[in-house]
Amino acid sequence: MFHYLSEHLKQVLPFTEAEILVISSKMFRKVYNKGERFIAKGEVNTQSGFICNGLMRLFYVKDEKEFTVKYFYKDSWVGNLQSVHTGEPSLYYIEAVIKTELLVFENTSMNQLFDEINRLERYARLMVESSFIQLIQEKANRILLTVEEQYLQLIDAHPELIGTVPLKQIASFLNIEPGSLSRIRKRLSKNT
Repeated sequence: MFHYLSEHLKQVLPFTEAEILVISSKMFRKVYNKGERFIAKGEVNTQSGFICNGLMRLFYVKDEKEFTVKYFYKDSWVGNLQSVHTGEPSLYYIEAVIKTELLVFENTSMNQLFDEINRLERYARLMVESSFIQLIQEKANRILLTVEEQYLQLIDAHPELIGTVPLKQIASFLNIEPGSLSRIRKRLSKNT
């Protein structure tokens, strides 16, 4: 499993094998089954993880209704950065949508690694920058694209969601009711 992380790190920056060995030594493998939570609302986040296989989602619950706001895919990091940095409890949940394999580390270990491996701190900055750019693009798409265009963009970028993720979660992610998503899908199927 560590080869997934090694390949990912080397795609971003020229990490040495020695650096990757040190990073890997601070991590452990954890499997989350469908519906199992990485973090729940009210918990302080003490761990972060790299997704080797699987899919996770971030969601809020309000008035007993779930609002999915983000999916975490293979080769991405998952955690609650706000909770890590403030020490405050999480305001949301992160759970496995399907069986998901992670390489997990304690956040205290990551801070030690930043001190030991300068390149890792640069890598983390690049990942945060990339996440911020993605967030801005997602916000812009919510304003500039129709819901149908957002749906098409989502399934084009992540076709694995169809048949894997319940349609009510995709509808929630698009900020529409499940019936509206069904009508969009029906209209699209007629046009193909």
